[in-house]
Amino acid sequence: NLLALLARLNPLAPKILFSTAYLIYCILFANNLENMNHSAKTIRPIKFYLFLFSPFFWLEIAFYGHFDLLVGLLVISGIYLAQKKREIQSGLLIALGFLLKFLPIIFLPIITVRRNQKIEFHWKTLVSSLLVMASGMLISLIIWGESTFRPLQFASSRGSSLISFWRFIRGPYSPVALIKQPVPDLDFLATPL
Repeated sequence: NLLALLARLNPLAPKILFSTAYLIYCILFANNLENMNHSAKTIRPIKFYLFLFSPFFWLEIAFYGHFDLLVGLLVISGIYLAQKKREIQSGLLIALGFLLKFLPIIFLPIITVRRNQKIEFHWKTLVSSLLVMASGMLISLIIWGESTFRPLQFASSRGSSLISFWRFIRGPYSPVALIKQPVPDLDFLATPL
């Protein structure tokens, strides 16, 4: 994980990075509103402060240190750069998102194979992304060994959580209960690894 090296410097350094990314997002969001609508100049400060002081930011990012925002910003930026035909940079950002969390790999086929007038295959995006992913995983494997793959092992062996769709399907209000009693445990469908 890229953030482990940052945490070795200082345990709060990743949280500072996440908070900084969120502040940049707030500023870009407020500026984008202004560019879309000239009457938004008056509400820009209000929107900025609503985003900045929302409980979501302070709890999820600053207190708990969740980095989903950083992964999301990398993926959105990668998709944006793909639309601007900046293929290598797009692949790089998707790969950096992958090195933080494995989920962004699902966007790679979407930005690699696109259809405008005809189907286009963007090799530069694919190759740059795969090279960065492979080299990042190799470096992680060298530094941390097989524990690099512990998140995949954990995700494939855990059951559904409290707010999971699969937990709802297993619960008392499940639509499956109308068809079959007792409701079967479908957790194995939640992690098809």
